[in-house]
Amino acid sequence: MADPFDSKSFGFMPAIDEQQGNSADVFCLGQFVRHSAAVVSSSSIGAAAGDHQQQQQRPQQPQHMAMLLPASVVKTEQQQQQKEKYAQGDYDQLTPSIRSSLEDDRLDVRRQQQQMCHVEQLMKTCESIVGQLTQFQNDQNALLGRIVQLETQQQQMLADQTTKESTKLGNAKQQKKAPASNFLVPQPMGPMKQINFWDYEARSHDYPYYGLCDLEILDSKHRTIRYTTRKYNPDWRTVFAKHSIQDCANSNGLFYFEIAIEHLLGSFGAVVGFALKLKPFVSVVNRWGTLAYQSNGTSFINGYQQNLNVAHSFTHGDVFGLGIYLTTCEVFLTKNGHRLVTAAITVPFPIDHLQQQQQLFPFVSLLSPADQIEANFGPNFLFANTQK
Repeated sequence: MADPFDSKSFGFMPAIDEQQGNSADVFCLGQFVRHSAAVVSSSSIGAAAGDHQQQQQRPQQPQHMAMLLPASVVKTEQQQQQKEKYAQGDYDQLTPSIRSSLEDDRLDVRRQQQQMCHVEQLMKTCESIVGQLTQFQNDQNALLGRIVQLETQQQQMLADQTTKESTKLGNAKQQKKAPASNFLVPQPMGPMKQINFWDYEARSHDYPYYGLCDLEILDSKHRTIRYTTRKYNPDWRTVFAKHSIQDCANSNGLFYFEIAIEHLLGSFGAVVGFALKLKPFVSVVNRWGTLAYQSNGTSFINGYQQNLNVAHSFTHGDVFGLGIYLTTCEVFLTKNGHRLVTAAITVPFPIDHLQQQQQLFPFVSLLSPADQIEANFGPNFLFANTQK
């Protein structure tokens, strides 16, 4: 290959004179420039043609792969720079995308913390439930143990009761057969000063003002009386006992008597009590110094209706008893052999009578014709527990 800068190639000629030399130099320079441009152009074209041929022979890469690597590298470098700024506290220099990413990370951390708190709370709740279940099982076991203990005690009590019943049955076979009830067999009251009875003279009979009605004494012992009449003009009729309660009380200062209702027309047609023996022998419940109990459950003290907290009535077939302790002025009532109240009833008036040496007498008042009662002044009564 010829030298492009050879003088012959540019037609350099030797200078003859100065004027001709300058003209020749100018001419030669123009030739050199044109030749250089041609050489550069030809070499550029050759190089371009060679490169094009190499590109045709080499396999082409996708354009997005050529762009992805530089972009990712740049993005990674930007993120690293943003993180360094965030770590240094320079939040104003962060890009919006980085800020959004940081906010998302912050929200994720907060959600994770909330989930952890919720999980811890659930664990505590589960532990509490397990503790409660354990306590419940312990209580249940204790209750089962108590039930077993009670069942054992119950079985022991049943066995003891069976043994006692067997013992009682054996003793009953060895002993004489006893009465079944105090109501069926009268029991002794104790030694009496004297046995009382109804006073034939102290009864209602033939008082014209009060009607033509009588109380008849039917038996020889003067214990059974009946209301009789010649005309139907009924009114209260009263009969008193012969002796006072002071004269008939036993050694304990107790007086007690019973009235068996053999016939009674109305629910309120009989009155039993203690009173002064004063004429006329009609209704005495409204008198001072009277303690009376009516068959409908009404009580009277000193002529006034009182509440003795014993609301028990008595009628046909019943046995009504009335007792009084002279030392304490306590009164008690019985019905069919059973005491109506556990505590005695204290009344004020017998003390006044006893201090004034006034005698109180048992009495019975009847209202309707054909009413009939029988008195029991002792010593055997249906009520057994008369000893204080």
